[in-house]
Amino acid sequence: MAGFTERRGPLSTGNPVRRILKDLSNLGMAYDDMIIRNSRAVGFTENQMGYTFNPMGSDADDMYSAFAALSLTDTTLKKNISIFDKDYYGQATKGYTGRAKVGFTDRTGRKVGKGQKYNVAAMKNPAEFLGAYGARLTTDILSDGTRQFYWRYNHPLAIGQKIVEEAVPQLGDVKSPLQRALITGAVGAPTAASLGIFDVTNPGELFRPKGYAQAYAEKGSPDRRQTAEPGMELFDRFFLGRRGRPLKYETAKQDIPSLTPQRYASAMRSQYQDRGVLGMGLLKGTAENIEGYPEIRVVGFPVGLQAVGATAGGIAGLKTSAGKKLLTSKGPRSQRFKAAGITLAGALGGGAAGKTLNMAIASANRPKYLTTSDYMQG
Repeated sequence: MAGFTERRGPLSTGNPVRRILKDLSNLGMAYDDMIIRNSRAVGFTENQMGYTFNPMGSDADDMYSAFAALSLTDTTLKKNISIFDKDYYGQATKGYTGRAKVGFTDRTGRKVGKGQKYNVAAMKNPAEFLGAYGARLTTDILSDGTRQFYWRYNHPLAIGQKIVEEAVPQLGDVKSPLQRALITGAVGAPTAASLGIFDVTNPGELFRPKGYAQAYAEKGSPDRRQTAEPGMELFDRFFLGRRGRPLKYETAKQDIPSLTPQRYASAMRSQYQDRGVLGMGLLKGTAENIEGYPEIRVVGFPVGLQAVGATAGGIAGLKTSAGKKLLTSKGPRSQRFKAAGITLAGALGGGAAGKTLNMAIASANRPKYLTTSDYMQG
């Protein structure tokens, strides 16, 4: 690692990088340090505990800040450092002005006090530009900057929650966490029930969705609709949001009498062979799933028209509540309960509309066979 261990300069004091690189081999085994410093991610907690902008990386343990400085990154402005940040190109080509969260000494020896403004110059040539992006990439990897976005938004419910928050910013005016959870739950519960991950009408089989096997069926069992581990089954279904794998055709048809070999084959191709957008399988869809409904899958999790309708209806209910000045901490609690009721009614109405549209599409896609009289006449 000769390129990172200069004899002089900001990384030279006690040659800390050499020791840090050695310590990386003890990741997960060195318990004598703060647990937070053994974390692989730098998020809100770490940011509050000192992972702030430090151009010199003066904290010998703070390898993250050293690379952040080299990548022309102000960590006081961002909680996650990603190479895909849309603002970064402008910072690199034009420079920017920041305010120091901690005191430091720059490369010229000038001292910058806490709270004092400082200027970061723009990159002057392609070498500096590529060097800054290289350090940015290293910072991203060390801090899990890009992966944190995936971890945060890798399920339709998480994406839906973000959409609701952006569409109805007045939710932030409800200060009570319990009351805010009650209101947002009026959208989340109908949406979750509409995703097809569980079937509320099938409690006898732990809410297994129609046409799909239990994840923990007995190995070698001819009927995978029964589970051998009820606790793990419920955990997978309601905590992890997993639907399970499709049943074989003969068993699935018992759950879905309208299922045809053609539809089953099409659903299996979409499930196992379709690579989706960019050929990565992260986002793909089908006009006809195993039940005959259109569906997209986000990282393998299903989203149908019923779930989209429930979310849209819930947002409409929230906007109605905001228009009535119900989304506020002022006034009696009954106002928030009324807002939750309006939101729930909107979500249920939107879900019902989406289900009706699903049934119409499934009916239109169903093959039309000749009646007996038409057949005999023909």
